[in-house]
Amino acid sequence: MAQATYNAHGIRFEYSVGWTLEEVEDGPRMTVTATAEDGLGFAFVALDTTPGIDPDALAQEALDALREEYPTLRSQPATSEIDGQASVGHAIEFDSLDIPNECVIHCRVTPNRAILYFAQWSTLADGDQRESDLALIQNTLQETG
Repeated sequence: MAQATYNAHGIRFEYSVGWTLEEVEDGPRMTVTATAEDGLGFAFVALDTTPGIDPDALAQEALDALREEYPTLRSQPATSEIDGQASVGHAIEFDSLDIPNECVIHCRVTPNRAILYFAQWSTLADGDQRESDLALIQNTLQETG
């Protein structure tokens, strides 16, 4: 699939052409969301410039917010990389309207900001392709300034 590049707010990543992007700024937090054409997958990258922010706490905050909506979700700690550096986070599974969903949360802190990557997709409709589309974002996510 063809790819486009997002490059703003001190980050860069590639995403699949046809996905829509939305930016929201809220104080020290900037969020960029990429959503699949069919709506069955999305990812967001949240950037937080709050001094001294804890990556574990930020990843837990995202998990707790998801757990409020899906109290029976199943999660386990998961590590990954963002921009070639280790991140902390969670691998999550839950059902929504009897549709199985998967989600990952990864967070790391740089000298400039905390970077939180959150991706969610339905395994119902071409889940492998959706997971691949979302991995493109995570695997190409870089801090640029």
